[in-house]
Amino acid sequence: MTEDHAFRFLWEKRLRGSEKELDAFHRPVLGGGVRLVIPPTNPTADEPGAEIRIESFFPDPSKLFVEVLMRWSVMKVGDSLDPEPILRQADQFLAGEVVDFIRGGTP
Repeated sequence: MTEDHAFRFLWEKRLRGSEKELDAFHRPVLGGGVRLVIPPTNPTADEPGAEIRIESFFPDPSKLFVEVLMRWSVMKVGDSLDPEPILRQADQFLAGEVVDFIRGGTP
């Protein structure tokens, strides 16, 4: 992304909103973003639900802040908790689907 302001990128380019629509607030909008909630396609499967927050990063408004929370309703319990597989799955989701969404791509 090479925009001067991340919110402008999200609002105008990614969400196709117009600057004029923000006039409804009668004052400047300094930042914001989008929050997406994605349930698992099958709640009994080992597939997590996800919450994604993409917004302008207030310390540096030219950057995006991206947060991904994933929740598994079915966990495989073993002798010890090994976080590596779930962290790897979350990282792949972020690097794949979330980045594709930000860029405006479709699978």
